[in-house]
Amino acid sequence: MKHQLAIVGCGGVSSMHLDGALRHNDRVQIVAACDPDTARVEQAQQQYGIAHGFASLEEMIAEAEWDVALVCTPTSVREPVVAMLAAAGKHIFVEKPLASSLEEGMRMVQVCESAGVLLAVDQNFRYHFPFHIAKKQIAAGLLGPITAIHHQHLCFRQDRGWRIHEKRHTLEIMGVHWLDGFRWILDSDAQTVSARMRHSNAIDCAGETDLCVQIAFENGTVASYADSFSSHVTRCETLIIGERGTLRLEYDNAAFFDHSGEPQPLQRWGNSYAGEGKPDSAFECLNQLLQSIESDEPPDNSGRDNLKTLALMEAAYQSQELGTTVSPQVIDPQSVALQEGAR
Repeated sequence: MKHQLAIVGCGGVSSMHLDGALRHNDRVQIVAACDPDTARVEQAQQQYGIAHGFASLEEMIAEAEWDVALVCTPTSVREPVVAMLAAAGKHIFVEKPLASSLEEGMRMVQVCESAGVLLAVDQNFRYHFPFHIAKKQIAAGLLGPITAIHHQHLCFRQDRGWRIHEKRHTLEIMGVHWLDGFRWILDSDAQTVSARMRHSNAIDCAGETDLCVQIAFENGTVASYADSFSSHVTRCETLIIGERGTLRLEYDNAAFFDHSGEPQPLQRWGNSYAGEGKPDSAFECLNQLLQSIESDEPPDNSGRDNLKTLALMEAAYQSQELGTTVSPQVIDPQSVALQEGAR
């Protein structure tokens, strides 16, 4: 089945989704685009062969035929966009993070469920980074019970535009990928979160640039995560430590080391979604939504599922603000209401 798509917002991240759509034109066709910056719309139309361009979402809903929206707007203006799309009966695929706060995310999930439309989130690092390989091997029992995750992401990153004015920065831009990946591969909820953050004047932004987060999961795993946008040494590595061995994740591969002490991994898997495969990682997340539209089953990356990732992110910011360990809000599995949790 081929789906007709429209893209809302033609800024920087939109090219990843448009490239992914071109690679999978047997499955999707982008038929319309909108952005208040008409030059961006015209460029997208010319580069990707999009038939219809609009300066507003209202016009695109009224004048073009399509069934799924790719929402690539800044996070701060996403909630009214989602509400308008849901009211129009459109299924929705949004860029991460779903929202800047758990409360916003809950309202978006509520409005979509009330309207009877599906909502999914582009947590594409489940594939662009080899979390999907780790999830498969953990489920197969390769590592045995998982005791710890140690993750380090260091880079020198200077953003431009709307992002540098947001109060939340590194954790919201990249940390949401790592937090989502941890809970996804473990299939476990977090019990407690402790975080410390700071801002480096080397980076022009309003929010945090450097942070450390520790998470205790219900299954007993302890995760330790460090992130920096102000490091002149670049590194990205995840170590997943189990009772039978250790899995090391880098963007382009996953490697398994056992207790023999051999310096070379016992097994190694390549990641086809790394590097130039990034548009395919985004399409993989989109395709989960499309399959759910066809099967009437919720996607693995649904908005409701993503509330758990937002709850983790929110808990980290609360821990920084309060200077103490906190427990993430528990998401009621039957509604978007919060269950009472320790603070």
